[in-house]
Amino acid sequence: MLAHPSPKQWSLVRRASCSPACLASVCASLSIIPLAFATAMHAINGSIVFYGLALLHACVIWSCFFWHARHALDGDIVTLHGQTLVIESARGLHTRTRRIDARWAVLLVTQAGARTRLSLRVAGETLELGRFTTQSRRLGFLAEFQRIARCEMHALARE
Repeated sequence: MLAHPSPKQWSLVRRASCSPACLASVCASLSIIPLAFATAMHAINGSIVFYGLALLHACVIWSCFFWHARHALDGDIVTLHGQTLVIESARGLHTRTRRIDARWAVLLVTQAGARTRLSLRVAGETLELGRFTTQSRRLGFLAEFQRIARCEMHALARE
């Protein structure tokens, strides 16, 4: 077994379906449409009430955009450094890093319908892994993690 094996890292983060610039342009277009309608109503009958409603609409659209952007980077980064498992979890503005002895950790796999959930249990604490990633990425992580664990067990058995 290597004295200092190179670290193995898995990224179990959310993947955005479009870039933030694309989403911002969609939000901008959704804000411009009510503004154009308010301008048309002002030109037709001089009503300015629609400007207030257009502003309210734009505020709701942009607040939803910022609420979504806050959680766009949610996920877990799992790194294996020899016998130490480092888990960095990001949930909104909160980031938490845990260092765990990999020999004492148990990876639990539960099936809920078509969705597979991964949890890591160590010292009475259960951490959910890959909550924000796709099913295929969770299963890929599971297969690779189990393969590495089997290799480590065979290496320890040979010593």
